Amino acid sequence: MPNPEVSFDRNYCLSYDRPLSSKALRSIAGVVRRTVNKVRRDSVCYPRTQAFHNRIDFDASCYTVRSTEDAQFLELMSLQPGKRISLRLKGRSKIRGTLQLIRDTAGTYSLRVYVPQQCEEKRKTGTVIGIDLGYTEMMATSEQELLGTDLGQYFSAISDKRRKNSEGRNRMHSLFRNLLKKPNKDNLAKAERIRKHNLGRKKQRARYIRDIGVIKTIVNRELRKLCKMLDSSQWPLET
Repeated sequence: MPNPEVSFDRNYCLSYDRPLSSKALRSIAGVVRRTVNKVRRDSVCYPRTQAFHNRIDFDASCYTVRSTEDAQFLELMSLQPGKRISLRLKGRSKIRGTLQLIRDTAGTYSLRVYVPQQCEEKRKTGTVIGIDLGYTEMMATSEQELLGTDLGQYFSAISDKRRKNSEGRNRMHSLFRNLLKKPNKDNLAKAERIRKHNLGRKKQRARYIRDIGVIKTIVNRELRKLCKMLDSSQWPLET
């Protein structure tokens, strides 16, 4: 590592007569990390975050509700102190508790409010039905009834499709890194095209949301079928 020319600027940062290499920067970062760990006597752990977040939770102290004659507004806390984001709601409702602000792939926002529901009293008479969840079939009942027999096929198809896409992305990542190791005008231009058109996450998120929607549709369909079978005379209830 070169000897620094000890001179401080107005931000109290050391200035060097020539730029440091990546190896020297990693060495300095390691020294800083070890020093911080010794001072704190604990390892520095950084939180793991997902690549894509489409939900923000606001508790009661992070928002205010303002109503006018024309509409209802929601004032949400922002990253700037003292400045809130004003949202005009389409309808009017009692907003309380923790709110969830959801952003979908189309760029639209929706607000979810928790409202306690009063459940009906649990029925004490009738036939008890056992349910066993599976992979090839969604569930099997104690009445020897199979529901969601096509769910396993969708699981396998989605898994194979995601595996194939991951293999292609891994090849593109490898090519992208190899091009950066030999920087010239053509390689940098090709690497930029790969990064822009092959390594994005927009289509990947859209495929993931679409696959989850198909699975939810199958599950809801079979649950409705199960409820109809319970209400019908096929499984009579004891009185």
